Amino acid sequence: MKALKRSLLAALALVFAFALFSAVAGLGENSKKQTVSAYDAQTDYIDNVGISATINDIVAFDVYLRRTNAVMNQVCMINSDHNKYVGYYKVYLDGSGTNTTGAYSFPNGKGGYTVVLDLTKGSKNGSPTDSTVLDCFRKRGDSGNDSNSDFYVENFRIVNNFSAFTIAASQGGTFRHTINTLTKGTDNAVAVVYKMDADDKYVNFGLGNGNNAWFGYYTLYGSVGNTSSYNGVTLRELDSDWVLAIFDLTAMTDKTGAANWTDNWPADDSTTFFDRVMAQKGNTGAMTGYVLGYYEELYTVSVTNGMGGNVYLPDENSTATVIANDAPDGKGFAGWSNGSSIVSTDEEYTFTVTGDVTLTATYADLYTVSVTGGTVGGESSTEVADGSSVTVVSGTPASGKYFAYWTDQNGKTVSFAPSYTFTVSDDIT
Repeated sequence: MKALKRSLLAALALVFAFALFSAVAGLGENSKKQTVSAYDAQTDYIDNVGISATINDIVAFDVYLRRTNAVMNQVCMINSDHNKYVGYYKVYLDGSGTNTTGAYSFPNGKGGYTVVLDLTKGSKNGSPTDSTVLDCFRKRGDSGNDSNSDFYVENFRIVNNFSAFTIAASQGGTFRHTINTLTKGTDNAVAVVYKMDADDKYVNFGLGNGNNAWFGYYTLYGSVGNTSSYNGVTLRELDSDWVLAIFDLTAMTDKTGAANWTDNWPADDSTTFFDRVMAQKGNTGAMTGYVLGYYEELYTVSVTNGMGGNVYLPDENSTATVIANDAPDGKGFAGWSNGSSIVSTDEEYTFTVTGDVTLTATYADLYTVSVTGGTVGGESSTEVADGSSVTVVSGTPASGKYFAYWTDQNGKTVSFAPSYTFTVSDDIT
């Protein structure tokens, strides 16, 4: 019978002589964020942001603050020669003021904000035309106040299907916001983000058509956690007030509304299907919302033996975090597998979502690693799952001695390095 915990007693005995040992660990950082630091009426540019916008486009990007004052002053999209630009937007990221017409902002659920600039509504300088390529970003600091001008920006994208709407206070009747008529095959999903007060009695939300039929209908009562929903709707809290709703039309199977309403897409691939966002609410305040766009595909993170599964938009540049369930008795966490490959040995694993992924938390028998004359994980012994990689580190030699080598419980020399990393397959000392 297999023991639940084998005592990996190979005490990797240390033989000391005289030597000086030091280890230096370095941590690298790879970030796509670019810093904008325009102070006291100065101007800063970011060249080649990765898109080629024109005066007819709507542009979005993500912002991460380096200072506490969430205001962006005189932001623009500009050409590579820095002489033709559209902008002079002032943006209050946290809603503390009124944005310039054509500028919108809301939390992105990643510790920052999404900013949208409608270039069709911005001030035009230097006579940009339909053919002017606006592929750079410009920011000007506030005169006499440099505390609000330092931030990171990333993930520039064109979002020409973006639109804003407001649901009036106590909108007990049906509110309708017209969107593009959706086409099967290219518009398989719709994303909506909106601000909801914690004291909202309810908000009914869905997509619809001219027959006042609701599709993907769901109801919120103050938070995502207090929700009733039909199939095909994914909700995600961006912060305590803002909610992202993703309607996956290919997954919807339930319906409400007109008697002639059909499940899922019509069999004849009709293009006269969904053409509006529909809502009802019951509180004393108006509600701001935005249609982010329409999507041919969504990215799904599926999780087994853990939590963190969700649905993501392809242009979000999102990171997902999955957390493994506690290991069964006698087992240890071995890693996250994606098919036959182990992609991480961290129980809490964070990664960038670039497509559909199915992750399974795997577990293995526990073995014991014991150390004499050193440590493993800062202790004299530890339990790890079969197949895990561990590192043992020599202690400080006594005066007149030096580190010589590691031996296992059988007296075999296994390493001459003071820091020795190996894969565990049995108890060892």
